[in-house]
Amino acid sequence: MKTLRSLISAVVLCLCSVASAGELVQNGGFEVSGFNHWTGSAVLDSVNNFVGGSSAVGITPYAGAKQASFANSTPEVISQSLSTTVNGSETISFALADLSGINTDYVKVYFGGTPSSSTVTGGTLLATISNTGSGYNTYSYHATATSGSTILSFVITNPSGSWALDAVSVFESAGAVVPAVPEPSTLTLACVACFSGLGHAALRRRKVKLVA
Repeated sequence: MKTLRSLISAVVLCLCSVASAGELVQNGGFEVSGFNHWTGSAVLDSVNNFVGGSSAVGITPYAGAKQASFANSTPEVISQSLSTTVNGSETISFALADLSGINTDYVKVYFGGTPSSSTVTGGTLLATISNTGSGYNTYSYHATATSGSTILSFVITNPSGSWALDAVSVFESAGAVVPAVPEPSTLTLACVACFSGLGHAALRRRKVKLVA
């Protein structure tokens, strides 16, 4: 019976996968080659937006040696596609500084949806942030992933000055074991192994009875 339980457990484990965990954002501190791993209209606008240190941006980076600066007068989008786990628990955090302190400046943060050059369609609007005051402020939100790929987006506009963004993070907590969809060949081999084990266990019990 102990052997039988072990065989069944092995088959179940073969047909399941464990949800991933850890940091999902790449280059969240903009330390590696500027906007590397990020996409969107804000990234393409090299006239108003750039990555630099304190002397270039006018404020000390929240973490590391670099930060992103945005001085676009109309809404622009910076996004990154993340490899998420379905039903994964995500913690989204970042540091943001409004260098102008004017109420017409804002940043909208979306988890999911489809970004365009100036907005995001669908997804979850996590926050609309305006006039944060002097210096960096940190923000943290929670969301649940609904697919294996989720886009994190910031819609940024600052007609009066500039925003500074740093330390962007999406951390996925360890999930429970979730069913995986096996290939037909894998399922066949698993079934063969299981039934072979069942037959072997039954044969052993029969031999023990005959010897007794």
